[in-house]
Amino acid sequence: MLVDDDLRFEDGPAAPRPTAVVNRWLRELPASGAPAPSSWENYARVVKERMEFLAEHGVGLFDSRMRLKAALSRYAEHRATGPLRARFAATTWGQH
Repeated sequence: MLVDDDLRFEDGPAAPRPTAVVNRWLRELPASGAPAPSSWENYARVVKERMEFLAEHGVGLFDSRMRLKAALSRYAEHRATGPLRARFAATTWGQH
C-alpha cells in the first residue's frame, strides 16, 4: 500500500488521489495473474519510483498522454544512462 505524505487518500468527495487508484490496482494483482506477495512488493516499488520521478518533473500520474509519454521517455533515459545507482540491469528492464 502506498500512502501520500499527508496521509490523505482523496482531495474531497469522489476525488481520489492517484495513490488511492494505484492502491486499488495493487489490491487487484492477485486476481490479475500476480499471486506472489513478492510480486506485489516489486510492482508497488516500481510504481512508487515512477510516481516520484513524474512528480519531480511536474507531471501527474493521470496527466495528458503526450506529457506522460515524454516523462516516461525521460524516465527510461534516466534509468539507462543516468547516474550508476539509478541504472537498471538488463534483466530489470522487462519488469519495469
